[in-house]
Amino acid sequence: MLEDTALTGNNKKALLAVLRMEQLAEEGHAHGQGSESLAAQVSGFKYSVDRRGVVLFTLPGGGMIRDTGKEVFFSANDAVAAEIALHYGQKKWGKAIQLEGNRLCRMEGKEQKRGMER
Repeated sequence: MLEDTALTGNNKKALLAVLRMEQLAEEGHAHGQGSESLAAQVSGFKYSVDRRGVVLFTLPGGGMIRDTGKEVFFSANDAVAAEIALHYGQKKWGKAIQLEGNRLCRMEGKEQKRGMER
């Protein structure tokens, strides 16, 4: 019910973020991947939303992913969280994403245009 006027802009963005993460869990199950699949690593995630609309996902394995709206951060030194964050970022922004350390953001400017030419 995104048309519900009781939802603030931050609440709508948080709801979309949670739906993206649920899609990651469902897509892996739909493809019938093994137990160590992306879906198995995402299924059962928990989330919380702070008053600024930042969504914090806690993965079953203990890793964390934080979506601030303009950036997505993930637990450093956690390969599973990094992989899930990358897939999540692609759902959010498409393939025009940039990875710097444990931070993902949308590619902007010349880098994005260069990527679209290929």
